[in-house]
Amino acid sequence: MTHLFKACSIVLTAGIIFSCSTGEQKVKSLSLDEKAKNTFKNTTMILSGSMVLAFSDFFKGQSEAFAGIFDQEMDDQALAELDSKINGLGDATMQKLDEMMDEMDAAFDDLKKSNLPVYKKMFLHDLMQEGVDITEKYELPKGFRPLSQNLSREEIKRYILKVTTSADNPEDPIIKTYMELFEWFQKVGEEFNADQEIQNYLKSIRK
Repeated sequence: MTHLFKACSIVLTAGIIFSCSTGEQKVKSLSLDEKAKNTFKNTTMILSGSMVLAFSDFFKGQSEAFAGIFDQEMDDQALAELDSKINGLGDATMQKLDEMMDEMDAAFDDLKKSNLPVYKKMFLHDLMQEGVDITEKYELPKGFRPLSQNLSREEIKRYILKVTTSADNPEDPIIKTYMELFEWFQKVGEEFNADQEIQNYLKSIRK
């Protein structure tokens, strides 16, 4: 889990998090802590994944092609084309992202079982409802569910590609949500940094 914990350390130190949402379809009802955990996990993946992808030589050669897909209406054909290109990004890049997702799932599942008080402090914090509300604020394109939901690997990778290719479009609903949650997680980072028990836990998993 070394790569995951280093990534989480960078995120918390910088005080950054963000998320996305959609009105595309009805979603399964989840508790606040589940939505908060998903938002934290999925958006940390997007932050880490977009950084990895942005510096990938393979992606640099494909960035215009991805931008062209996102310029289209997100119908079934566009999503199929997007997923096909994602699968062609290269085994090393995709494997690293898959490993990080598995590690984050395992880490937070273990936290809930082994240290429920700290889990509740993190994911039932007063600020979490604000973040979840942001994820439900905008209606997003087909194929993009809220980051507060239990997303598949494919769905998270779509977000990673979208953020990497469309960050300069402030009118895009995904980027709008991204930026609002960027500010939200600054506050979350400050609160987490001020809580000694949370800090002790975070230090322990970084070892």
